Amino acid sequence: MGTSDREFLKHLRTTFRAEADEHIQSISDCLIGMEQSPDPATWTRLTEQVFRETHSLKGAARSVSLKLVESICRPLEAVFSALKLGSIVPTPARFDVLHRSIDLIARIISTPDLEGTIPDQEQAKEVVKDLDRAITGEASPEANDNDTVVLPPVAEMKLLEKSTVRLPLERLDELMHQAEELVALKMTARHQAMELNAICQDLQTWKHEASQRKASGASAMNMRDEGWHDRCESILDGFQDRMTTMTQASSQNRYQLDRLVDEHLENMRGALMLPAASLMQLFPVLVRDLARDQGKAVDLVIHGDDLACDKRVLDGLKDPLIHLIRNCVDHGMLAADKRCKQGKPPRGTITAAFTAIDSQRMELRVSDDGEGIDQAQVRSAAIKAGIFPKETIDALESGEAVKLIFQSGVSTSTMLTDISGRGLGLPIVHEKITALGAT
Repeated sequence: MGTSDREFLKHLRTTFRAEADEHIQSISDCLIGMEQSPDPATWTRLTEQVFRETHSLKGAARSVSLKLVESICRPLEAVFSALKLGSIVPTPARFDVLHRSIDLIARIISTPDLEGTIPDQEQAKEVVKDLDRAITGEASPEANDNDTVVLPPVAEMKLLEKSTVRLPLERLDELMHQAEELVALKMTARHQAMELNAICQDLQTWKHEASQRKASGASAMNMRDEGWHDRCESILDGFQDRMTTMTQASSQNRYQLDRLVDEHLENMRGALMLPAASLMQLFPVLVRDLARDQGKAVDLVIHGDDLACDKRVLDGLKDPLIHLIRNCVDHGMLAADKRCKQGKPPRGTITAAFTAIDSQRMELRVSDDGEGIDQAQVRSAAIKAGIFPKETIDALESGEAVKLIFQSGVSTSTMLTDISGRGLGLPIVHEKITALGAT
């Protein structure tokens, strides 16, 4: 392959990455919907959509010679086809394999060359086998209905994020039009600078001529006789006319430039505004996998995610939100049988709601219908961690006692796990939110 061919393929793969991100997100959303929706019409619609998205992803991977991604998409498409036709039934184990496959594809296309690492390539072989078993019904040695999906740590999740912003064509057209107007103003400013330079040169010539006449001893009468006075008046009138024209043009240009800069700045700010939905994309799968890992059934409900927010703020909210939602699943939710004994529905619900307070501020409220915060456990954990003396903690009012969960080392977990027990999650939330200038 020649240099030009390699550069062309590199360009195509860059385009593919953006397209693949959309397919992967759509497939993940469909999978979550398929697991949660008992409605036959919804199931039919989602299986059709996920089948089409996978087929498109496979074709796009083939077009840019990404054989590893294509090799996973092929059996993945076959599984979705079988689910669509009803030749296999949905089971938790099959959904685990499907989610694991999508996570692997996302990880592969996040690598610089979109070819994946050597461990990714090895895992792809196992995933393909598991997808084949999902169709044949053969039990997988790696997965059964009680198996869980190993989640990447928070640090790895951040590596999978993209530092790009996708804009609608209309917004780009606005920015380009404003840029063209700014170019026109730049040319006008250049012309005015040249005119001012010409005036300065004329003044310098005039001054030099007057100095020469003075040095030669020419009398005022001789100067008038020679038309010097008339020449001076003519020069001054010309300067006045030119300066008046330039002053008016400069004033008009300044008004246009002020307007354009303000509009351009506002549009650039708008270009950095993204819907909150872009922040929430990874969380339905995160909740699903965490809940499966702990033998719980939990749904994530999101409200107001069409609210636009500065991309930098959304990026800053990602880590805190991961910790909060992990805590909801781990601390707040009980298993289905225990929830039923308490008169609650077997499936728990976590709600993330975005609300605009005013034009500059928004509120993100995370809640769940689980156990709530046991203040007695919080006080006990704070005493054990040595945050304050026992007498001080016992004297705290209810609202102040709850705030102890944001102190480092305070954890109500009875055992140390990969998710909780160290008392670091909520202190990190507090630290990150404070760094954003928020509360």
